[in-house]
Amino acid sequence: MGETKFVRPSLQALGTELATQGFSLCPTTVARLLRGQAYSPRINARRFTGPDHPDRDRQFVNIRDWIDIFRGLGQPIISVDGKKKELIGNFKNAGAVWCDEPEEVNVYDFLSDAECRATPYGIYDLLAGRGHICVGTSADTSAFAVEAIGTWWSRYGCKRYRGADELLILADGGGSNGHRPRLWKARLQERVADRYGLHVTVCHY
Repeated sequence: MGETKFVRPSLQALGTELATQGFSLCPTTVARLLRGQAYSPRINARRFTGPDHPDRDRQFVNIRDWIDIFRGLGQPIISVDGKKKELIGNFKNAGAVWCDEPEEVNVYDFLSDAECRATPYGIYDLLAGRGHICVGTSADTSAFAVEAIGTWWSRYGCKRYRGADELLILADGGGSNGHRPRLWKARLQERVADRYGLHVTVCHY
């Protein structure tokens, strides 16, 4: 089949094109021949991230050094990030269940048909190997992100790390916990550092 790595036309269109060249093939036969050449229906695969930043390695080495310092001192280290938002209501979800009749759900996933939109925010405690999820109905804002961290500390962190006066937060560089939003920094100071007497260090990937 030459150097072609993919084909766009449908099986019916390929069969019609082959017929113009003197080959009469049904779509089923076209599909069988394509599979014999290791072709199959595929979707796009996300692999390209663009050029690496020149300081990328130095950045990760710096983050690793901070982790080693906090781990050596027994001080808490958490990794945080907002998760995929979900509409709450009568909507289709992936997966299957054993039942005699399928549950009927909305044809379209319109926000206007939802009771609300759930916004999960994940917190992973590196030293304990434990995860925590806070789910809210607000947007994924800096205030919500910091509130989730404060809630984790008051429920679990302060008990797990009694006497701790430092907290290392690992976060990506964008979104509600990005390196640019001033509200993220201000709320961390007020809601976490000042309230619980913690010196908070943030490392952005």
